[in-house]
Amino acid sequence: MAHGFAPEREDALAGVTRTQGRVSDPNVSAWVSANAGSGKTYVLIQRVTRLLLAGTPPAKIVCITYTKAAAAEMAGRLFQRLGAWALLDDEALRAALSEVVGPEAAAGADLAAARRLFARALETPGGLKIQTIHAFCEMVLRRFPAEAGLLPGFEVMEEAESAEAMAGIVSALAEEALAEDPILLSAFDALGSTYKPASGSGSFQTSLQDVLAGFAGQRLAVARAHEAAGGLEGFCRRLHERHELTGAETEASLRAAACEAADVMFLREVADAFAIGKTTAQKHAAKILAFLETSPRCFHALSDLALTQALEPRSTRPFDNASKARVAGFEERWGELAEGVRAAHDALGALAFCRLNAALHRLGAEVTRAYEARKARLGRLDFEDLIDRTARLLRDTSNAWVLYKLDQGIEHVLLDEAQDTAEAQWAVIQALTAEFFAGEGTEREGPAPRTLFVVGDEKQSIYSFQGADAALFERKLDETGRIAREAGFVSEPLALSFRTTPPVL
Repeated sequence: MAHGFAPEREDALAGVTRTQGRVSDPNVSAWVSANAGSGKTYVLIQRVTRLLLAGTPPAKIVCITYTKAAAAEMAGRLFQRLGAWALLDDEALRAALSEVVGPEAAAGADLAAARRLFARALETPGGLKIQTIHAFCEMVLRRFPAEAGLLPGFEVMEEAESAEAMAGIVSALAEEALAEDPILLSAFDALGSTYKPASGSGSFQTSLQDVLAGFAGQRLAVARAHEAAGGLEGFCRRLHERHELTGAETEASLRAAACEAADVMFLREVADAFAIGKTTAQKHAAKILAFLETSPRCFHALSDLALTQALEPRSTRPFDNASKARVAGFEERWGELAEGVRAAHDALGALAFCRLNAALHRLGAEVTRAYEARKARLGRLDFEDLIDRTARLLRDTSNAWVLYKLDQGIEHVLLDEAQDTAEAQWAVIQALTAEFFAGEGTEREGPAPRTLFVVGDEKQSIYSFQGADAALFERKLDETGRIAREAGFVSEPLALSFRTTPPVL
């Protein structure tokens, strides 16, 4: 589905066509969501081509995608098309243009201008920007380093260098923990039993180093969570409270409490009744007596009485009805026993979860601190820094002129793979395009209104990678639609895709 946002006018709805799922009018802002292989990226390249044909300076178009490979592919496909046009004769060129803008527009097109698009896109100062969000943010920060609080000439830490630095930091912290820090050592012990080095190719096991690197990669969101809770200790307390734990529990205390809560009188009644029953009932009576006569009582034995290995209430069908009939309210009381034991298992699982997360946050905070200190010494930024610094720069009202300068140089923003665009990345995109839908920005003179064009598919989201969240895709669509409508724009749905054309069907 695509939703177009266009200035309110009589022909606004005609600006969005339903031809093979394409939003053909370059004057219309749009949001395109469709299945894999339905041509979203092709639509985006078509869009850039139409903008260039409409007279938009290449330097005023910004195309943002998710990976360097995707950016290179988009640029390659676009320049291959424009390069081919430069060599076509009139008839062939009109036919090619017809596929992009339609026969009527192609008939009156300026063929000489179309042939010059390739050279124009290559030679324009600043050029046509087809890049990743990180590359775009780096470009902005290099243009305004002082305003962003950076030294000119800062360097960007690539992923391989970042991983190497992280490995060194984790190793150094492990040595420090062994030597003199029992709290860190406890955190390493808690995490080490869960996250181990991957064993062999094809293994999906996650190493502790990878987990801590991922933690550091989301350090800004983690820092906000810690700050909201009053610090690391407050965060750990809230974690326990959300799972109805006080923080003073131990595995031993939870198991002991479950055994003490078991209805001993009921169990003795069951054992006495089952002891004179059939063979299966007699075996169960022996298990009950073993539990009752052991001191201290064994939680695992109690769990084996009441629950299956899958922690489901154990069926009482194998026990003969005559034995069960001797115990008043047997089924109900047996169900209560099973429910209590399962609740104890839930509490044990919650305790393990809280301890593991507390260890991760405690150790992760130390890793992050050391990682930030190393970057500061080297004068480096990593990919998350690029996004964060740019978002802060664009939000800072004292640097409003920075946004003004950027706004003057950008008329069209096109975003590919939007389902993998994280919240911080959306903050950058929305800061860049806020004026498109506000005040004089909606009436700006030029060959065409300024536009935002977004393509993506939430079903293809690489969920959680670099903060990706598929739910954001729909939320941002709702936000953009609301802002556009409030600014006097209209929305037009487009429900067709390349896979639903008549020949395919």
